[in-house]
Amino acid sequence: MRMSANPNRREQWMSKGKSHIPVRTCISCQAKRPKGDLIRLVRDAEGVVVRDANGKGEGRGAYVCWNGSCLMSLRTNKRLTRAFRAHDFLSIHPDVFRGVAHAESTASVWD
Repeated sequence: MRMSANPNRREQWMSKGKSHIPVRTCISCQAKRPKGDLIRLVRDAEGVVVRDANGKGEGRGAYVCWNGSCLMSLRTNKRLTRAFRAHDFLSIHPDVFRGVAHAESTASVWD
């Protein structure tokens, strides 16, 4: 096993302070944002689209902004159906739209 001549060299490429921040795309507006800034949606066992509270739910997920217009567009466009690769109409749980008033107040952060 070959040892490096300079022990500090390893520390140069292994930074401990920086970590990877995953980036996801909103299915409504196609904006790329950090994963923690988006809402993750999943389909439950009955096929209903629900919020994934902790972001670690099973199966395929789709991400949407907190922006009220992005959330409301889920009702009308086909992007949610495409994101879950569904062939039929998806029902959306009403809790998905909870917090739209909160979303409207924080929308100015992204604009």
